[in-house]
Order: sequence, then C-alpha cells, then structure tokens
Amino acid sequence: MSDNSLISNDASRGDWTSASAAEYDSLCPGRHAAQRGLSEPASQAASFGNTVHEAFDTGEVDELTISQQRLLEIANEREEKVLARLHLSSKVPINEIRLWAQVGGWRHSGQCDRLFLDFTKQLAVVEDLKSLRGTVEESSSNLQLRDLAVLVWLNYPTIVEVAVFINQPMAGGTTSLTRYTAEHLKQAWATMRMRITNSNDPNAKRTPGKKQCKFCRAKGICEESIAWLESESLALKKREESVAELVARISPEKLADIYSKAPTINAILDSVKARLLTLDDEQLKAIGMRRRPGATRTTVNDQTELINRLVKLLGATPEQVMGAMNLGKGDLETLVRRLTGAKGLEVDLIIDRLYQGIVEKKQMADQLVVEI
Repeated sequence: MSDNSLISNDASRGDWTSASAAEYDSLCPGRHAAQRGLSEPASQAASFGNTVHEAFDTGEVDELTISQQRLLEIANEREEKVLARLHLSSKVPINEIRLWAQVGGWRHSGQCDRLFLDFTKQLAVVEDLKSLRGTVEESSSNLQLRDLAVLVWLNYPTIVEVAVFINQPMAGGTTSLTRYTAEHLKQAWATMRMRITNSNDPNAKRTPGKKQCKFCRAKGICEESIAWLESESLALKKREESVAELVARISPEKLADIYSKAPTINAILDSVKARLLTLDDEQLKAIGMRRRPGATRTTVNDQTELINRLVKLLGATPEQVMGAMNLGKGDLETLVRRLTGAKGLEVDLIIDRLYQGIVEKKQMADQLVVEI
C-alpha cells in the first residue's frame, strides 16, 4: 500500500501506533516496540472515565451516578459553547469513530470522541473528552489532537480545515479551540509519518523520561527506564545531601546573616515567578516548565441551603448535618463520603452539585511546575 492508502473499518487500534501515544512516542522512539504484546492494567480512574465516555456517546444516563451525570452535563454545556463559536450548518456528531492511515507497511490510528463535519464550509471539528482531572496539553500543542486532525483530513478529502478542542469538565477556565489549515495539516502529516516510521524501527532508541515512562507498560522491564529511575533517585539524594552538608559547614553567625536576608530573597523569587508567568505555554515548555492553574478558594454564601441540600439530595439526617454551618470543604468531603460511599472524583462532583448557585469562587494565582 502507498503512504496515502487509508483504512477506516477497524474499531480497535490493535498493536499499531495510535494518536493517544503521539507525544510519548515522539519523546521515546523505542517506546512503542518496548510495549508490544504487553497488556494494559485496569484502573478505577479508567473505569470511571470509560463509563462517562459511553454515556457521552449514547446519551444513556440511567446507569450513571449523580456525580457522573453532573460531569456529563458540564461536558455538554462546554461543547455547546465551543460549537456556537463555529456556526456549523450541522451539529450532529459522529461518535467514537476510529480513523486510520497507512505509512509504508505500518498502520496508525486515532479515535475521535466526537467528530462534526460541515461539508458546506469544508470544516471538520474534533472533540476530545477528558473526564478526569490532571494537566492536559493545550489543544494548540497537543500531539494527539494534531494527529486526529490529520487523520480526519486524510479520510475526508473535501475537508480543508480541521478545528480541535479538549472538553475537560473538571478543569476550570475557558475551552481553547485550535484550527488547522490545509498547509498546517500537510506539515503535521509529514511529522506524523516520520514519528510512525521511527516508532516501528526495531532498533529505535529508547529515551526514558518522566512523561514518556509514566504510563509505559514496559517501564518495569525496560533496562533504560530502570537505569534512568535509579540515576534520578541517586541524583535527588545527592542534591539533598549536598545542601545539608553545605548548611552544616556554615557558621551560626553566617546562618543568621543569610536568614536576615529572607525578605529580599523572597522578593527576588516573587519577581522571578511573576516574570515567568508572563511567558506563554510554549516558552515555558522550552525551558522545562509548565503552568499549573491556581487553586480555587470557595466561600459558601448560604449555609442553610447547603444543609437543606445535604438532607434532600443525600438523605442526611439532622443529626448527621448538625454543626455543618461551620464545615470547611475538607469536612464536607468527609461527610459526603460517609453519606454516599463515594470516592475520589465522585466526591468532587457531588460537592459541585451541592455548591451550585450558593458559593463564591475565587481563582488563586497560577503556579509554576519544573518538569526537568
């Protein structure tokens, strides 16, 4: 088959490369071959996400928990806002469609959670649902979405522009939308072909690192990954020891002098942080950093209504909610767990429902995370 031959009839990615691993494969060319034949472990978070994805596809919500239903409501609201910006002639989606491309003797695929096609405008829209928490690469630099855009462009020849966005209900802020023109897609297709070729090279180099090793199924048996983890642990220990040794050698008088300069040091660090936060995500990524949205501070404006909701929605008794007027969020989480048996993400979503319309939220300043 030629490089332009397309296959679109398989729902499973099998043992081929896929868009979901695009970033990891770009960081470690040998990762794909290292994982071949290894099964993917199940997890509670994945199970939660799969349930929400299935309901997002079918619209059937009867089997969902209260928290999952709320998550789906938020996802649908976010989707509607994004689509309204595009003025599509049709908003009927194709759900859970896997598209394929052929590169030499290898196949590559990607699954769109939702795909909208507007043949009048020659525009396609790819939506990727992320039902869990966690930092997700912005749509403009997300290689999975870039691969999906290319796959849509290849499989639908009349489409000349593809817009992509991430729908992450549990993340704050606005949803960013990235649009790829035909010229962008040609360049992305060339980059994608090169990565697929490298990943299928049996002699491809394995390049371990924090991001590419985190979800790699071979990390427990990959010699390069094991050696890298050992070296990282040793380097961290040495850094901690060297600081401690340095401080131990400083005289008490000098320690007091250093401590007295703490306000100046902190002021310098605050200025450095402020300057770094003015950089965009690509600039931060280039220097081994990323932006983490600041925490949200929540103030309950109507404590009586909160107690009423605990009784009506969760079946709490007056005895159980006694003292709830003074509950902080941590105490409320404990109470919700006790009343419902919910865990993790489900607790957050139940609390969101309890808080709806009766709280004031304040977004705190963004934080910086060092990736290297």
